[in-house]
Amino acid sequence: HTQQHPQNKISQHNTNTNSHSIRDSTRFCVNIFGAHHEEASRRFSAKGVDRFAGVAWHPRPSGPALDDAVAWIECTIDAIHEGGDHLIVVGAVDELGTREGVNAPLVFFRGRYGSFAEPSEE
Repeated sequence: HTQQHPQNKISQHNTNTNSHSIRDSTRFCVNIFGAHHEEASRRFSAKGVDRFAGVAWHPRPSGPALDDAVAWIECTIDAIHEGGDHLIVVGAVDELGTREGVNAPLVFFRGRYGSFAEPSEE
C-alpha cells in the first residue's frame, strides 16, 4: 500500500498575466484569504493593477505568502491541464501553515463574499 501525497488544485484563467509564469514554474503557493481580505481578493482578480499594493507579504520558496492569510499551502506542480479558457494546475502539497488568531476564511459563493461563523454554544 503506497501512501498518496496530499494534493491541491488551482484553476487560473488562461489570459491571466500569471499564466505564463505558472507554466514556467515548478512550484506555487496558495494563500487562503481571511474574511478581512475582500478588497484584496477583488484586486487580485483585476487586470492591469498592482495586485500586491497595500498587502503585506513575505517570500516563500514556492512564491509569495500573505502575512495575514488564514493559511498558505506550498505545492510542487504535478500536472497542468487545459480546461477551456482556464489552466487547471495540480500540485503535491509540500508544506502548509496557518496563522494563529485568524480563523474566518473569505468565501465567494453565488457572486457574493461572505465568511463562516463559529457556531454559538448554547
